[in-house]
Amino acid sequence: MDTNYIANFCKEQKPAIIYLGIGCANAPLQQYPPFLKDFGKSQICILIDPRLEEELTHERPDGVTFFHLRRNFDWENEGDFIATLCEEQMIAQDYSGADLRNYYPLQRIGPQLLKTALFDVAYGDGACYLDFSAVQIFYKDGGFVNPIHEPLASISSHIPKELTRKIANERNVAIQFVFALYSIQRGREEARAWCTPENILRRAGWLFPVFGLASLSLEELLIAHITDLAATVSETQMVSTYALQLLESKEYIAMAGTLASLI
Repeated sequence: MDTNYIANFCKEQKPAIIYLGIGCANAPLQQYPPFLKDFGKSQICILIDPRLEEELTHERPDGVTFFHLRRNFDWENEGDFIATLCEEQMIAQDYSGADLRNYYPLQRIGPQLLKTALFDVAYGDGACYLDFSAVQIFYKDGGFVNPIHEPLASISSHIPKELTRKIANERNVAIQFVFALYSIQRGREEARAWCTPENILRRAGWLFPVFGLASLSLEELLIAHITDLAATVSETQMVSTYALQLLESKEYIAMAGTLASLI
């Protein structure tokens, strides 16, 4: 059985939810997570792991179709399959440690994806272990809230303050790499071997689609990020000219940290 068959099956069935579980061998809760019980039927669960046990012990509720693929999964080369799954409401979880922020196809599909597809219910940078008792899935306007992939100011009222602060701090870590490359390109800092466009995309490439920006639009991303933090903290809008002044005065990183601490 191949992914083309599964993708076509999902398109025909139009289930209430599709669950894609990667690297879930020998873990019944990863193969049918408790949070799926909050969704209606029918459901489709696609489990992919070369070590999937022959005698699977996961829960098999009525109305749920399971596909078991005993092979590796390469996010880089599965874009068409993922895009097809995202046409329906779906949740993807990777328990092998892959950072799903880098594979969320927002640029390919567009902003409508935010309502239908949720990658990583832990809202982090990828982890093998997931505490299912702590999972919270958030909604607005009839679809998912995607805290990782949306401006914080637009979703902070829909998610806990602790999660907002966590994501702000994680974005601040990524934005430091963007700021370093920006400073080098502006001639304010000496070039560093590690600070290349390729490395910055690896560490912070997922941030550009959050604000609808093309990859490596460094100045635009730095302005969008700091103004988003400011709007999350206060209704008073930070104007782009002030953000540019921060960039020129080298106070940008300090201000980003201050704003995150005020959330």
